[in-house]
Amino acid sequence: KFGDKINIIIGNVDKVNKNEDGITSLILEDGREVDGDFFVDCTGLKRKLIQEMPDYEFEPNGLLQDRAVFSPVPYQNKKEEAYKYLTTTAKSAGWIFRTPIQSRIGSGYVFSSQYLSDEDAIKEFMEHWDNRPTNPRIIKFRNGKIKESLIQNCVAIGLSSGIVDPMESTAIGCTCDSIFYISWGLNNGFSKDDREFFNDYVSKKYNNIVDFVSFIYYTTDRDDSQFWKDIKTESRYPKRFIEKLKLFEKTGIPYVLKDG
Repeated sequence: KFGDKINIIIGNVDKVNKNEDGITSLILEDGREVDGDFFVDCTGLKRKLIQEMPDYEFEPNGLLQDRAVFSPVPYQNKKEEAYKYLTTTAKSAGWIFRTPIQSRIGSGYVFSSQYLSDEDAIKEFMEHWDNRPTNPRIIKFRNGKIKESLIQNCVAIGLSSGIVDPMESTAIGCTCDSIFYISWGLNNGFSKDDREFFNDYVSKKYNNIVDFVSFIYYTTDRDDSQFWKDIKTESRYPKRFIEKLKLFEKTGIPYVLKDG
């Protein structure tokens, strides 16, 4: 139905052209120019479009994780290992996830470079799997989000908008929520109030996820490495999280009425 209205252009962005109203066009590496009225930045951690906007600002969330070792892991006994759920295992500076899929096991070690070098993280990951991983590689990221995900005529979706320590696998849900609201705006136009609503909604949802993941770390009984000792330090968490936690400890009532 919409085949004649969709033009697929494959290329790498070399330059972002802008004026006072936002992005006007993209220049690809091969010299082609792509015009548009509205631009969606889904370039992941590179944030190639949104970081060119005048009010771009990145806000860290206080969580320590900033690296991950990733690698496929071949099955040794698929019948026993291909169970239908994900598991995580705490390690010296973070945690290792295990996700069985049809052809292999997806796995990675999410850790903090403040407490473990890339080389030692790969070594710990390989030892955990008895050297079964076939191609371990390091991915670097900053735990946090951009202050405004929708700036002028550019919106950041998914990892372009922000990343929380992936312990609770929330990225797909956040992406779907953002797409829903942006789709509505594309059909009806974005007023100033619409933009403020969208940015406020994304920030509150993101902060709730940060608080949830922070709760898992803050309440742990683990103390077998410096990472697990330091991660329970109250001063390193957002004030709003500590307020919610103390209210819950006192009354048993979830503190969800405001977001400070």
